[in-house]
Amino acid sequence: MKMTIKTILIIVLVLSFTVLLAGCVKKVIEKNEFVAKPIPTTAGFADKLNSQMPDDKNYMFSPLSIKMALALAANGADGQTREQIVKAIGAENLDEFNESMASLIKAFGKSDKLKINVSNGVFVNTDNCPFDFSDEYKKVVKKYYDAEAKQVKNSNAVKTINSWVDKNTKGKIKEIISDNDFWAALVNAIYFKGAWEDEFSERATAPDIFTSADGQKTEIDFMNRTGHMSYSKSKDAEIISLPYKNSFSIIDNEGNYDEEYLRDASARMYLIKCKDGENIEELIDKAAFQSTRVKLSVPKFKIEYSAEISEMLSHLGINVPFDKNSADFSSMMKLSEGSRLWIDQVLHKTYISVDEKGTEAAAVTAIMMDGATAARPVEPIVVKYDEPFFFVIEVNGEILFMGRYAYAK
Repeated sequence: MKMTIKTILIIVLVLSFTVLLAGCVKKVIEKNEFVAKPIPTTAGFADKLNSQMPDDKNYMFSPLSIKMALALAANGADGQTREQIVKAIGAENLDEFNESMASLIKAFGKSDKLKINVSNGVFVNTDNCPFDFSDEYKKVVKKYYDAEAKQVKNSNAVKTINSWVDKNTKGKIKEIISDNDFWAALVNAIYFKGAWEDEFSERATAPDIFTSADGQKTEIDFMNRTGHMSYSKSKDAEIISLPYKNSFSIIDNEGNYDEEYLRDASARMYLIKCKDGENIEELIDKAAFQSTRVKLSVPKFKIEYSAEISEMLSHLGINVPFDKNSADFSSMMKLSEGSRLWIDQVLHKTYISVDEKGTEAAAVTAIMMDGATAARPVEPIVVKYDEPFFFVIEVNGEILFMGRYAYAK
C-alpha cells in the first residue's frame, strides 16, 4: 500500500475504529490472554495486527503509533534485531521510512481545522541504566521524529512519562506506566480531533437495538442522517466514507501550489460491514465509491482500550529484539563489555469518542527497554503476605500503632 497522507489517515482514523492487543504486564495495563491466530500472508501491517484482535470485546489500536514506536527502537538497533522490526512494519528500508515519517509529522502540523498531533520521546532511567543514549541515536530520533531525549530517575520516572503522555494526548490518556523498573522508554503519542464535514443532528439521535457478536440485543443511542454520501457495496463489503472538515496548507515554503498534496490530503472515517477475517486495507483500496443517497444510522460510541502487545508482535515476526541474549541495540547506547539491552514490554493504550459533532481519538505506544550489566543481577527474594500478619507503626522509637491483618475484606 502506498504510504500517502490519505493512506496513513485511513490507517489511523479508520482501522482504529475496528482494532487492538496482549502479555505479562506490570505497567498500568492489565494482562490480556493472547491467542495466536493465522496471519493473512498478503495483509499489511494494520491487517496483520487486526487478525490477532480479541473476538469478545470492543477494541481499537493505532498502527501508526505502534510503527513509530518500533521505528524509534529500530533506529537504535543493528543486525537481525533491526531487520526484524523493519520487515514487520512493512518498510523497504529504515532510511526511507524515517523520511516518510518526518514528512508525515510535518504535514499533519499544517492542518488548521483537523487537530493531529504526533509526539515522540525517549527516556533513560539513570538510576537503573548505567548508560545514556548515544549522540548519534539522539540526533536521528530528533531529526526524523522530533523526539527529545530525556533523563529520569526512579523518583520521578513514572510521573514524568505519564505527565508527558497526559499532555500529548490532551488528557485523554493519562498514564501508560505504573512503575520505574526499566532502563529506557521509547514513547509515541498521537492525538486526533476532527469535526464531521456534515454533522449529525443531535435531535435525530435516538435509541435503537444493537445486536452484539454474541447475539445479545442492547438498546443504545444511534446517530441518524439522510443525504448523499460516498458509498460502496460489493460482494465482500459495504462501506460508508464520512469526511472530516479539513484545511491542510497546500502552499509550500516557496509559495508554490501543490496539487498532488491537495489530492492526497483528506481525512475521513470509513464504516465497514464485512465478514470476519477480511483484509480491511484491501477492501478500502478496492472500494468503488459513488455519491449515493443514504439513510445512515450508526452508534454513538466511546472505546478505551489497553494491552501489552509483545506476544502479538512476536507472532508477527519480531522475536530477536525481545531476546535478552540476542537483541542488539548497540546503536542506541554505547554498552560496556558484557552488557545487554532488550525490549521488555510494548504497551499500547487508545481512546476514541464518536458523537454528532465528530471524533476525538488518542493513542500511546511505549516500548519499555530493560538491560543487564556484565555483573549478574541478584535474584530478588520473594516475600508474599498471603497469610495473617501483624503490623507496627513506630515514630522516634515509640510504637504508635500495632495490629494484625488476618481476614481479607
